[in-house]
Amino acid sequence: MGAQSSSRGQKAIGNIPSHPDGHSIDETCGEEAHTVAKSIVALSQEELDTIIINEWDFTTSKIHDNFSNGSAFHYRSKLLPLILESRLTASANDEGNSNRRYATILGLAREEWESILLNAIFTEPDDQTPWWYHRFIVSWMKPSSNSNNDNINKDDDDNVQECEKLLYEMADSLRELLEVEKENDVLLPLDGDDENINNKDESKGSKCKWAYIG
Repeated sequence: MGAQSSSRGQKAIGNIPSHPDGHSIDETCGEEAHTVAKSIVALSQEELDTIIINEWDFTTSKIHDNFSNGSAFHYRSKLLPLILESRLTASANDEGNSNRRYATILGLAREEWESILLNAIFTEPDDQTPWWYHRFIVSWMKPSSNSNNDNINKDDDDNVQECEKLLYEMADSLRELLEVEKENDVLLPLDGDDENINNKDESKGSKCKWAYIG
């Protein structure tokens, strides 16, 4: 897949991609996989988009099966820019396309947050894997800086406001998560002393360090 979609401008297969663990396809899948991959040539844009969407859906199912699937999250981070380009191509004739690219980026970021990340971090708050992807999404959706103030227009300002809105929504959800974690943590009784069992330990929730960092 990576060899087919590494460059939207190249329709023929180029170099064979590396596996996330650092090994090449030759090492992980053998020489036969290398030969088969190199034989796939001249994909049309429609065929390429179909492959990308199928791979995207595949990572979605794998992540929903297991929020600790680091390979699926890593692969998804590589597919995300390709999904962006695919959506931009599909809406190339829309009006107001000067602001369309960043609006599409924010739309994708919100989808990832609401459809995958929220569920993942509330289900497994101590699992580093979805937090890594959350950090990637926050960095990816950051508006590009414009050093020339004369070029800043209303669209740029709207973009910043929309980005800030999503960041504040994320922050509010993380605060809610930390409160939930504190409420779920109680002091265990010591030496048969049942009086401590319902005492809240306000230091609890600190184990969910990724939420604080997030």
